[in-house]
Amino acid sequence: MEKIKVYVCVVGCCKENGGEEILKETKRVIDELKLENQAEVIEAECLGTCKFRPSMMVSDGLQKHYYGKVTPSLVETIIKYHVGLEQSQEALNANFVKVEPNT
Repeated sequence: MEKIKVYVCVVGCCKENGGEEILKETKRVIDELKLENQAEVIEAECLGTCKFRPSMMVSDGLQKHYYGKVTPSLVETIIKYHVGLEQSQEALNANFVKVEPNT
């Protein structure tokens, strides 16, 4: 499995709406679950999803998955899903807003 890249928007409207808190929680989850070999966190400028701030994007090498209105409590579910620790797409879909860029 290729290492996932987790981009967290930390500028502008995302910063004003908790982007840095999401970044901190993302780093904590990856560290706590010992996922350093499976996931990399990247501070992003803008993901083009300002309407749904704060936002993050997870890239698995094949696809980019955008998430909006992210809260710290959703970060662990998103990361676990993308590294294969959480198999239920239903649980993921019930707890977040999935967006496309430039919306």
